[in-house]
Amino acid sequence: MACTEAFAQEASTQPNYLPQPGHSESVPIEAVSVTLRTSSGDKARDGEALANVRKLAADLQGEKFDLILVTRLIARIERQAAVRKVDYDLLPLGANAVRIRLLVDAAPKQTGEALPQGVLAGDGGKLSDFPVLYKSDKSLLTAIVAGGLGVYSDGNAWFGQPELFNRYNPLAGNLPGASTAWTEGSLELGAGFASQLGDAPLYAFGALTGMKTWSIGQDIYTDETRDFDKIEKAYAGLLYVDTDSRNFAKLSVGGQTFTLNDGFLVNLVKGSVNAGDRGATYLGPRLASQFSVLADGRFGPWGFHAFYIDPSELAQTDTHAGYLGANAKYAFSDNVALDATAMTITSSDSTYANPYGLDLPREGTSVAAAHLLWKNLLVDGVFVEGELGHQWNPDYAMSAWAGYGTIGYIARKLPWTPSISFRYAEFSGDDPSTRTYERWDPMLNSGLGIWLQGVSFGKITTNSNLATQRIQLNLVPVEQLNVTFDYYRLAAPELNNFGSNPAIGTLSSHQLGQEFTLTGRWAINRNLYLQSVASYALPGEALRDIGADKPWSTLQLSLYWGL
Repeated sequence: MACTEAFAQEASTQPNYLPQPGHSESVPIEAVSVTLRTSSGDKARDGEALANVRKLAADLQGEKFDLILVTRLIARIERQAAVRKVDYDLLPLGANAVRIRLLVDAAPKQTGEALPQGVLAGDGGKLSDFPVLYKSDKSLLTAIVAGGLGVYSDGNAWFGQPELFNRYNPLAGNLPGASTAWTEGSLELGAGFASQLGDAPLYAFGALTGMKTWSIGQDIYTDETRDFDKIEKAYAGLLYVDTDSRNFAKLSVGGQTFTLNDGFLVNLVKGSVNAGDRGATYLGPRLASQFSVLADGRFGPWGFHAFYIDPSELAQTDTHAGYLGANAKYAFSDNVALDATAMTITSSDSTYANPYGLDLPREGTSVAAAHLLWKNLLVDGVFVEGELGHQWNPDYAMSAWAGYGTIGYIARKLPWTPSISFRYAEFSGDDPSTRTYERWDPMLNSGLGIWLQGVSFGKITTNSNLATQRIQLNLVPVEQLNVTFDYYRLAAPELNNFGSNPAIGTLSSHQLGQEFTLTGRWAINRNLYLQSVASYALPGEALRDIGADKPWSTLQLSLYWGL
């Protein structure tokens, strides 16, 4: 089977996270704030409560969100003097981070032993506790009820040439005209649990959910109405937490999500395909892999990840791919961290397309990469980030390179907390004059506003044979609202572009085009999250020369909700 880069590539604009408990696993926590929600009537007692919360909440700063770890920390906080109850909100902070706002009740503690809570808790429970089914000092059982609705409209899809770009696409049906609009939706139902095992700091956890997705109307691939039912999450695991430090170790197995760093090698969006008979192509609610094994841990300044991922692919384009990898990280300080990743494709039925028709299997392709993040470099708010990776295959001559460098500034003390950054990224292409295959394999790379480099261009290109310049501006008008502007300029290092969409397999020019994207992220409340996207893509000389000369515009409005 030819490499499926030639087919539908990256249509999903699912957020890299949803700022809702249970839907932000592994998202970096960039900021923590503490707010007094209910006063005890005593200023000294209120001050003591806030001080206790801030001291313990400092453990969250710079960590990745984990529902079990956060739940455990809140239970620990609620045992502190002067603190009666703590709730929290998750707020958007750019394309790939969240802020936690802790809401503190400093009212006098109730007397007597606390009864279990939840719909199934008997005397201590009530219907208004839903979705919590049962909650005690050691166990939590909660219903998972989530979904999404989206309205989408594209103008001049495929740069005005839908037939040209979808000639070999097995997912294409009746293609759109000059403009099109449609709706998509999803509903996810299930349950999740976490329970302490005895008196040891050892916890069992897991989740099981099913999801229904649908599309109605003419989208960019077909006008066929579709709906699909399938198990989404199905995993279980164990977590050990050292009660005297921030160290932990976690192991989980099953259908789940995973993102490594900023998604340069692995992003949760690639855990599952949202296209074809599954529908909800832009909404992109399906994220869980078909099967994965994840191990995570932290020991002092060291952190590690080990993973095996079998993505949930479509039957029509299933390559039976599997990915095995490990990452080790060392934090020199709260501001400086260095990590390295090794990863290999353990299985795949597909091959790399090339001008000579050579049989070059994807299976066995491996990567080694190093990543650096340095925050508050010399001046508060200045940050740099970069990663460099090399790929090879032991069965034939392959040498591919990819890397990026970002420099930016966050003005934390100014109104709206503006930030600006510039990133240059390059993913090598194949030079057909050499006997070595040099085209970078993007593996599980993606992410809206991160490595989906252009909402529209991402549908005809992947992060292979691609050089981009990105300028990103981010604003926070109010703490629940985040607005991001992205500008991309895209070019191809090599004119040989075999392995991309067949319409641009051979290029007449290195210039692919430009794209301007405005994204709004609004956490309406703890349960509702609205994402809006407006993007305008201008074709470059390489596209205009094949007749794809019309600007591609898209307007998207997606409402995600969860209890």
